[in-house]
Amino acid sequence: MVYKGRLYFRKKMHIKPYANRINLKCKFNDDTKPDEDGSFYIPYFNQYQKWRDNSISEAKKLLSNNKDVLIFSLDIKNYYNSARINLSNLNSDIGFSDLKYEPIRKIFIEIHKKYTSHLNKKLDLNIEDGISIIPIGLVSSGILSNFYLNELDKDIDLKLNPDFYARYVDDIMIVKSCHKK
Repeated sequence: MVYKGRLYFRKKMHIKPYANRINLKCKFNDDTKPDEDGSFYIPYFNQYQKWRDNSISEAKKLLSNNKDVLIFSLDIKNYYNSARINLSNLNSDIGFSDLKYEPIRKIFIEIHKKYTSHLNKKLDLNIEDGISIIPIGLVSSGILSNFYLNELDKDIDLKLNPDFYARYVDDIMIVKSCHKK
């Protein structure tokens, strides 16, 4: 389900997040497992370096054009445990409702429920029924974490109109220019 929906998710994203980028070159064999050299996600260390370096490069370019530059580096504290996903709305929110994936979707939702219930009891998070946090380490969590922040990406991009905006999971870089006085 996650592999088949990879192109769909990429098209739905307002920006192309640097983290948890699905490797579109990954080929699956007949057993629907990645080939030996295939990886579902693009290696994180390459993407993190691009995220950091591209924001600095953009700032340098603006400075060379005689503009003052502000660089904002932000982090969403405790992101995975603070995100809240309504599991009953998941299909309609994502818009991916192919019935042949229904058994996998049910397993997926059950994993999220159990994970959330366990952490809710352990950390006293006060999470109501039907709401889930994003499990750390689950393959689908990378995609969900990007999808969950898609509206934030849109708002920052459209309302702040930065010269550069990029997100690496919950780490955000915003580069904004202003004219020198």
